[in-house]
Amino acid sequence: MSLLKTFIALTLFFSSFGFAAVAQVDNDPLPNDPSYRPTISKQPMCFKMVNKVPHAIVGHVKTDYFRAPDGTWARHTSNFRMEVGESLETCTQGPFYEQNTLRITIKSLIPLMSCLYQVTEGGVLTFEEKRLPDGETKRITADCFITYPKDD
Repeated sequence: MSLLKTFIALTLFFSSFGFAAVAQVDNDPLPNDPSYRPTISKQPMCFKMVNKVPHAIVGHVKTDYFRAPDGTWARHTSNFRMEVGESLETCTQGPFYEQNTLRITIKSLIPLMSCLYQVTEGGVLTFEEKRLPDGETKRITADCFITYPKDD
Protein backbone atom coordinates (compact mmCIF):
# COMPACT_ATOMS: atom_id res chain seq x y z
CA MET A 1 0.00 0.00 0.00
CA SER A 2 2.85 2.43 0.74
CA LEU A 3 4.20 1.89 -2.78
CA LEU A 4 0.83 3.00 -4.18
CA LYS A 5 0.84 6.09 -1.93
CA THR A 6 4.38 6.94 -3.08
CA PHE A 7 3.37 6.54 -6.72
CA ILE A 8 0.32 8.79 -6.23
CA ALA A 9 2.40 11.40 -4.38
CA LEU A 10 5.05 11.41 -7.15
CA THR A 11 2.36 11.61 -9.83
CA LEU A 12 0.72 14.58 -8.10
CA PHE A 13 4.11 16.26 -7.61
CA PHE A 14 5.15 15.92 -11.25
CA SER A 15 1.66 16.82 -12.47
CA SER A 16 1.54 20.00 -10.42
CA PHE A 17 5.07 20.94 -11.52
CA GLY A 18 4.19 20.29 -15.15
CA PHE A 19 1.01 22.31 -14.93
CA ALA A 20 2.86 25.20 -13.28
CA ALA A 21 5.44 25.16 -16.07
CA VAL A 22 2.74 25.00 -18.73
CA ALA A 23 0.87 27.88 -17.10
CA GLN A 24 4.00 30.04 -17.35
CA VAL A 25 5.04 28.86 -20.80
CA ASP A 26 1.70 28.63 -22.55
CA ASN A 27 -0.13 31.66 -21.18
CA ASP A 28 -2.36 32.34 -24.20
CA PRO A 29 -5.63 33.94 -23.11
CA LEU A 30 -8.40 33.66 -25.63
CA PRO A 31 -9.15 36.99 -27.28
CA ASN A 32 -12.01 38.81 -25.60
CA ASP A 33 -12.73 40.91 -28.68
CA PRO A 34 -15.26 39.10 -30.92
CA SER A 35 -13.78 40.87 -33.96
CA TYR A 36 -10.30 39.46 -33.21
CA ARG A 37 -8.67 38.08 -36.37
CA PRO A 38 -5.18 36.56 -36.18
CA THR A 39 -2.75 37.09 -39.04
CA ILE A 40 -2.94 34.53 -41.85
CA SER A 41 -0.57 34.65 -44.83
CA LYS A 42 -1.88 34.18 -48.36
CA GLN A 43 0.98 31.83 -49.26
CA PRO A 44 2.65 29.23 -47.02
CA MET A 45 5.75 30.53 -45.23
CA CYS A 46 8.45 27.88 -44.82
CA PHE A 47 11.31 27.74 -42.34
CA LYS A 48 13.77 25.10 -41.23
CA MET A 49 14.37 23.79 -37.69
CA VAL A 50 17.83 22.33 -37.01
CA ASN A 51 18.78 20.18 -33.99
CA LYS A 52 22.36 20.89 -32.82
CA VAL A 53 21.61 19.54 -29.34
CA PRO A 54 23.70 16.39 -28.60
CA HIS A 55 20.58 14.24 -28.24
CA ALA A 56 17.19 13.78 -29.87
CA ILE A 57 14.53 16.37 -29.06
CA VAL A 58 10.74 16.30 -29.20
CA GLY A 59 8.41 19.24 -29.30
CA HIS A 60 5.50 20.93 -30.96
CA VAL A 61 4.63 23.99 -32.97
CA LYS A 62 1.41 25.85 -32.11
CA THR A 63 -0.41 28.58 -33.96
CA ASP A 64 -2.46 31.39 -32.48
CA TYR A 65 -6.13 30.79 -31.82
CA PHE A 66 -8.68 31.16 -34.58
CA ARG A 67 -12.47 31.00 -34.65
CA ALA A 68 -13.57 27.58 -35.94
CA PRO A 69 -16.66 27.26 -38.17
CA ASP A 70 -18.71 26.09 -35.17
CA GLY A 71 -17.81 29.31 -33.28
CA THR A 72 -15.36 27.77 -30.81
CA TRP A 73 -11.75 28.86 -30.43
CA ALA A 74 -9.21 26.41 -31.86
CA ARG A 75 -5.52 26.29 -32.76
CA HIS A 76 -3.28 24.09 -34.87
CA THR A 77 -0.61 21.97 -33.16
CA SER A 78 2.03 19.89 -34.92
CA ASN A 79 4.32 17.51 -33.00
CA PHE A 80 7.86 16.70 -34.10
CA ARG A 81 10.88 14.59 -33.14
CA MET A 82 14.37 15.41 -34.38
CA GLU A 83 17.48 13.29 -34.08
CA VAL A 84 20.95 14.79 -33.53
CA GLY A 85 21.92 16.90 -36.55
CA GLU A 86 18.54 16.47 -38.22
CA SER A 87 16.74 19.36 -39.88
CA LEU A 88 13.04 19.65 -40.54
CA GLU A 89 11.32 22.03 -42.94
CA THR A 90 7.99 23.39 -41.73
CA CYS A 91 5.49 25.44 -43.73
CA THR A 92 2.52 27.35 -42.38
CA GLN A 93 0.00 30.00 -43.26
CA GLY A 94 -0.76 30.67 -39.60
CA PRO A 95 -2.74 31.88 -37.85
CA PHE A 96 0.20 33.74 -36.34
CA TYR A 97 0.69 35.53 -33.05
CA GLU A 98 1.89 39.14 -33.20
CA GLN A 99 4.62 39.89 -35.75
CA ASN A 100 4.24 36.54 -37.60
CA THR A 101 5.29 34.40 -34.64
CA LEU A 102 4.48 30.78 -33.75
CA ARG A 103 4.97 29.11 -30.36
CA ILE A 104 7.59 26.36 -30.44
CA THR A 105 8.09 24.15 -27.38
CA ILE A 106 10.77 21.54 -26.67
CA LYS A 107 9.57 19.09 -24.05
CA SER A 108 10.21 15.88 -22.18
CA LEU A 109 7.93 15.11 -19.23
CA ILE A 110 7.57 18.89 -18.84
CA PRO A 111 8.32 21.80 -21.18
CA LEU A 112 12.08 22.46 -21.30
CA MET A 113 12.02 25.52 -23.54
CA SER A 114 9.31 27.51 -25.22
CA CYS A 115 9.60 30.46 -27.52
CA LEU A 116 7.81 32.64 -30.00
CA TYR A 117 9.65 32.24 -33.29
CA GLN A 118 9.22 34.97 -35.88
CA VAL A 119 8.55 33.14 -39.14
CA THR A 120 10.31 34.49 -42.21
CA GLU A 121 10.41 32.73 -45.57
CA GLY A 122 13.58 30.63 -45.66
CA GLY A 123 14.37 31.30 -41.98
CA VAL A 124 16.35 28.82 -39.87
CA LEU A 125 15.64 28.06 -36.20
CA THR A 126 18.58 26.26 -34.58
CA PHE A 127 18.23 24.44 -31.27
CA GLU A 128 21.50 24.36 -29.30
CA GLU A 129 22.64 23.39 -25.85
CA LYS A 130 24.12 26.18 -23.74
CA ARG A 131 25.98 25.84 -20.46
CA LEU A 132 24.83 28.38 -17.88
CA PRO A 133 27.27 30.50 -15.82
CA ASP A 134 27.24 28.01 -12.92
CA GLY A 135 29.21 25.67 -15.21
CA GLU A 136 27.00 22.69 -14.42
CA THR A 137 23.56 23.40 -15.81
CA LYS A 138 22.81 22.96 -19.49
CA ARG A 139 19.81 24.48 -21.23
CA ILE A 140 18.33 24.10 -24.70
CA THR A 141 18.23 27.47 -26.44
CA ALA A 142 17.10 28.88 -29.77
CA ASP A 143 17.19 32.27 -31.46
CA CYS A 144 13.60 33.32 -30.94
CA PHE A 145 11.62 36.52 -30.66
CA ILE A 146 10.74 35.71 -27.01
CA THR A 147 12.14 32.70 -25.10
CA TYR A 148 11.19 31.02 -21.82
CA PRO A 149 13.05 30.30 -19.63
CA LYS A 150 15.27 33.35 -19.98
CA ASP A 151 19.03 32.74 -20.13
CA ASP A 152 20.59 33.56 -16.76
